[in-house]
Amino acid sequence: MRRNYNRCEIQARKKMIHRHLNHRGLNLAAIDDVIGRGKRKDWEELRLAVLTSPVCLEKVQRVCRAHIGDPRAQRYHFWMHYATAVFDRVAALEQKRDQMH
Repeated sequence: MRRNYNRCEIQARKKMIHRHLNHRGLNLAAIDDVIGRGKRKDWEELRLAVLTSPVCLEKVQRVCRAHIGDPRAQRYHFWMHYATAVFDRVAALEQKRDQMH
């Protein structure tokens, strides 16, 4: 028996391609796509970018602030909490480092 796949199922099976990615890295629209439509692998890549780049961390917070007013935007709430926790941790480490010197 042959199964008919609809367009959404076929797209879900493929790796997510972000329409806003360019050679310069993640811009605001690409981050919005990853948070709003991304799968686990996409989120893992975004997590690594947030941990390695303060610029990316700020961009994630900026994107999330635009959606935070919607209580149903749970993905954005999750990422806002995560980005805030990372920011707080980095700030605490910098403060501790400054006190040591």
